[in-house]
Amino acid sequence: MHPLPPPSVIGPMSADDFAVALGLKERSQKDYPMATPRHEAERRYIVISYLSHNLQVDQVQQDIVWARFCALYLPATVRLFLDPPVSEREDPIMAPDFHLNNAYLAVLNGLQMSPYLSKYLRSTKPVAADGKRLAQVVAERLVTYAPTWDHGALHPPPNWPDDYFKGLIEGAVQVLTTILASFSKEKDQTLIISSATRDGLSHWLLIWSKRYKNDSLGSMVTGIMVIISGMKHRNITSMRKHLKNWDSCALPGCKATEKLRACGDAKQYDIVARSTSVRTGALHMPHTSRCVFRQSIRMDGTCTSTSHLD
Repeated sequence: MHPLPPPSVIGPMSADDFAVALGLKERSQKDYPMATPRHEAERRYIVISYLSHNLQVDQVQQDIVWARFCALYLPATVRLFLDPPVSEREDPIMAPDFHLNNAYLAVLNGLQMSPYLSKYLRSTKPVAADGKRLAQVVAERLVTYAPTWDHGALHPPPNWPDDYFKGLIEGAVQVLTTILASFSKEKDQTLIISSATRDGLSHWLLIWSKRYKNDSLGSMVTGIMVIISGMKHRNITSMRKHLKNWDSCALPGCKATEKLRACGDAKQYDIVARSTSVRTGALHMPHTSRCVFRQSIRMDGTCTSTSHLD
């Protein structure tokens, strides 16, 4: 597969581009002509390349892509993560890892700061029911793969990147941290992760918290330990507010963090239509002098009624 042209040539990868890569929609003429993945390892490679590509564009453009993706494809993405497809072409050595280390987890990592994710996880609507299983499944699979991944992190196989297995641990821990932060106010944490899974997970969290205490992984692990123990911590409360974007203004470029007011009307995001040759992602937003919660903006990227949770 050829590398992607830079964003200055093709713009950001769109929500639909990610959906095509995940197999959630058929490719149309306006979607990027990436080769159809033949197996899950290749699918993950494509998604990772899309994520890396979009990190090169400004945050506003990234927010638009994820807002639209979440509104249209988040429930389906979660379903695929919970029950990932495995083709007959999978590498028998790597295939088991793809129950956790897959394209769907990579996308969840990419969109984790979208306030729509927290809204989805906390929603009581039937379309969001799978979100209630997400923490348990991620934790179960992490406990299953932890012995292999931990050994690989300590003893990298020949010809493998030294940080490969540590990266696998980080990816799962990062998503789990985000999910658990959204449920941090739940009084009975066994409703989120069962006692048996929590006990198995705690064993590995303790090991990683000590080994990586001066690393970002150590900080995330400690955060999970605080949440599943039922302890209250100001950093977890702050994280929860940040995930919901309660601490920032929705107006692009506005740095206000105080006296924010929820807006009753969704502000208009208008994404310029792309041609088949040049794709743009220019953002237009009506002038407003009032700061509003980003959470109050309808999270579908186009301000239409396509949101699953509106």
